[in-house]
Amino acid sequence: MTLYNSQLDTFIQVAKAGSFSGAAKVLGVTPTAIIKQMNSLEARLDLTLFHRSRQGLTLTHAGEVLLKDAEQLVDFSHDALKRARQAQQLEADKRA
Repeated sequence: MTLYNSQLDTFIQVAKAGSFSGAAKVLGVTPTAIIKQMNSLEARLDLTLFHRSRQGLTLTHAGEVLLKDAEQLVDFSHDALKRARQAQQLEADKRA
């Protein structure tokens, strides 16, 4: 369960791998699935995140900015969910 769109996880993996196929191997899906997710993310955000070439992928400036912030967003989301679960457990413990 996440508080954010899981396409961010895919985006981060593609950026780190420098290729759709590299990210696909890490995530255990097909390169086609990765390409579709990234095309969907770019369309939804109305941003070009990658320079695509035969040599692989590189991030656009917008992609670089999003990568930095996406990593922080993912970390913050995980922490927020963890804190919320802890708060719920504390409340349940008080009732018991």
